[in-house]
Amino acid sequence: MNKYELFTYDLWGNEEDGFEVNDVYRYDKFVIEENTSDVTLIEALRDVLPGIFHNIPWYDIMIEGEDDGCLYFSHNGVPLCELRYVEKEV
Repeated sequence: MNKYELFTYDLWGNEEDGFEVNDVYRYDKFVIEENTSDVTLIEALRDVLPGIFHNIPWYDIMIEGEDDGCLYFSHNGVPLCELRYVEKEV
């Protein structure tokens, strides 16, 4: 199991000009089992943040990962949220 912190965004911008993250807010702790599928992960996030993932099919959500373990979620260029790696839970 891996522990993450879930962060949401205050966004500026629009679809025509693009979006920019104005501020980042720590939302909650989030635990993910090793080898969790993208679908399972997105469905778990949908349960926690229904307003952010409302009406977006899982296959339209882009997940990008960094070497430090952070995961970034977006849809059509719009940042949705991020998970920042905290530690491995034994």
